[in-house]
Amino acid sequence: MTDESFAGYAYTVKTLGQKIRERREELDLSLREFAKKLDCSPPFISDVEHGRRFPSEPMLEEMSRLLKLDVAEIKRHDQRAPLDEIKRMTEQDPGYAFAFRTLVDKKLTPQQLLELVNKSKPPPKGGKK
Repeated sequence: MTDESFAGYAYTVKTLGQKIRERREELDLSLREFAKKLDCSPPFISDVEHGRRFPSEPMLEEMSRLLKLDVAEIKRHDQRAPLDEIKRMTEQDPGYAFAFRTLVDKKLTPQQLLELVNKSKPPPKGGKK
């Protein structure tokens, strides 16, 4: 991935809040209507759409249902780190803790991190790239 293509990708991927708002507006649902159907407050929905708060797993599932989106599709836009999973991994294997600390210490850019991951992928089966 080149610097240009990465920059284009980074700025075209919608955040979770942007995706929710976009889809809500596509379905012609007002913020107040959406909040009422979710049994929550309009300020909460506004905070989610602006990235100031994040919905719980059950709330995200209900939002997906109301927005007629697959939960996996909406989760693709959730940019939060899976903290519980990271914590579990580092507790079970100190090597992960060392690896994460090394990444933080090296201050890698997102592009450098993606390049590192792509370099370490095993070649496809059959020897084709």
